[in-house]
Amino acid sequence: MNVQEAIRLRRSTKLFKDDEKMSHTDIKDIIEAATHAPTHHFTEAWRFIVMEGESRMPFYNACLSFVEDKFKDATSEEMEKRRDKMVSKALFAPTAIAVVYSENKDNPRGDYKEDILSIGAAIQNMLLEATAKDIQSIWKTGGVYNSAPVKEVFNMDEDEEVIGVIFLGKGERDKIPKRIRTNAEEKTTWI
Repeated sequence: MNVQEAIRLRRSTKLFKDDEKMSHTDIKDIIEAATHAPTHHFTEAWRFIVMEGESRMPFYNACLSFVEDKFKDATSEEMEKRRDKMVSKALFAPTAIAVVYSENKDNPRGDYKEDILSIGAAIQNMLLEATAKDIQSIWKTGGVYNSAPVKEVFNMDEDEEVIGVIFLGKGERDKIPKRIRTNAEEKTTWI
């Protein structure tokens, strides 16, 4: 598959076969693709935390702890719905990779905004590499992934941030909904 095909075929999906384990070679290739993203002054201000199988449980429990604390005044019925939703945020794919902003303290030329943009490019590389390997993916963000319980599970420093969690797995491409995008010409101004 060439890069144009990967760009056009890439989709965010939650339709994974949880019982189909991914190869470590594929996971390593996906992370390797991330490290080829542009990085201003070569700060490479990223690190990756891979979770699969049972190793996802501490992450799930940390996410659940955040939700239970945030909604401690919710009714038991409402809390049960939130717990069920948390499964879809932490356990719905066989593999998850947390992408962490970790300032390169050895490179004083780093800039936070540039580093975050670089990490976004790294994540896009991961998604495209996954697509080229016929692996389904979704990039998820949100406060829960940067909560104190999750940061503790990931053994993160105070100044580190989870920029996103990439969920990966095998799926059935024909069940993935079509993506509708605005035509590029409508979003382009030539001057």
